[in-house]
Amino acid sequence: MRRYQYRLNDQNVSLANWGRITPLKYIETVPGETYGGSITVKATSAVANKAIFSRAYYDLYAFYCPIRVLWDQFPYHLASREDELPAPTTETLFPQNFESSFVGDATSNAAFLRRMYHMISRTFFSIDKGLGGNRLVSKLQDQIRAGEFDQDNHLHLALGRGSTFDRSWLTSTSVEQQTVPVNDGAVSLQMIRRAYSLDRYEKLRDYYGGRYTDLLKGYGVKADWGILQEPECIGISNNDWKFNQKTNLDSELAQRNGYFEQEFSLKIRKTFCPEHGILGFYAVPRADVFNTNQPTHILGTRVGGNPSAWWDPHVMDTYTDAVTPATNIDAGAARGSTVSIINGDHLRKGRNEVAVPAGTDWNKLPVFGRDMTSAITNHDLWLRTGCQPDAADFAAKSVPADTDDMALPESTEVCHYTETRLSKRSPVKPAGMSIANR
Repeated sequence: MRRYQYRLNDQNVSLANWGRITPLKYIETVPGETYGGSITVKATSAVANKAIFSRAYYDLYAFYCPIRVLWDQFPYHLASREDELPAPTTETLFPQNFESSFVGDATSNAAFLRRMYHMISRTFFSIDKGLGGNRLVSKLQDQIRAGEFDQDNHLHLALGRGSTFDRSWLTSTSVEQQTVPVNDGAVSLQMIRRAYSLDRYEKLRDYYGGRYTDLLKGYGVKADWGILQEPECIGISNNDWKFNQKTNLDSELAQRNGYFEQEFSLKIRKTFCPEHGILGFYAVPRADVFNTNQPTHILGTRVGGNPSAWWDPHVMDTYTDAVTPATNIDAGAARGSTVSIINGDHLRKGRNEVAVPAGTDWNKLPVFGRDMTSAITNHDLWLRTGCQPDAADFAAKSVPADTDDMALPESTEVCHYTETRLSKRSPVKPAGMSIANR
């Protein structure tokens, strides 16, 4: 199959709140295309009310997702007669996902972009376990393909980076235990993972009917059994985001404001697209938000008479999980409540800690801060809250608050200006003759 060389050079602009998984661009792919190149993004935040020295991050991601993964009837749709099997539709608009108006019949749009966003968010950015350690992503993927989220039109909250001890705990009911009880004993997690792997492999072998693979062969594309069953990540760029302090030097630190602004680049791995699909590019601006209600240092909790509270190689090897009072994570947690931690994790990871006098006005400290007590009962919400600065830290907030099942107070805008510089080799021929250019 002959393929033609093209350059994709265009520009895009997005506006969203901190902590949100923000779409930057989508590209439709056809079978037989190969993509390579990079995108650059100039990200600018609103002006902060004070100087900010705590870390902020700006992460970029790129994915390739076959449309078949978003709609399992797609192979049959391509092989069907005209209007025999219509595509799934959505009756709501989602402007921040490039769905700003209805077209065609003026009441609905195809749901592919919507499903792409939910598939990426649920597969790569959500916590992959629920109560009792049950894995969630496979179930969520099935729900997306079935259209259960087709009318949802809000940006999802990202999780904070779990690099510090104060973000690595879990609620006691959601720890991934070593064994799972069954009627006649217990099953190890390793056995369950192996069963999932074998089940996935068998589904891969049995998934296709002949019509879709035959159709791809008709395009000159050979699809082997390694074909994708979920989106493929084709590029990641993790970055620190620089705070630019304004030149005025006021007497109070709180008045020395500025903004976050920097240019970032994401290189796309050379990607062959064997199917109809979508390339999606996303940004996630996050920050390290200090917990203003942080309890005492971990050493201050060693008041019991049990020497096993200290590091011991035999204890660490025998008991991988530990339970600690929730007040060790947040001073406002309910007395008697507990959280689970990996035994000795406080020795492996640092912690963003606070040592300021009681009653200190956090507006006078050059860091992002927030009372986290309301999130202590839900680790998922805790990780979302801890990466999204409060709107009060900024001078302006023009983006409406997003509402979802983990809604937070309104943050403030981040503007993403994206330049695409991609090359592709495509079976789509150069522009042919039309009425317009005769």
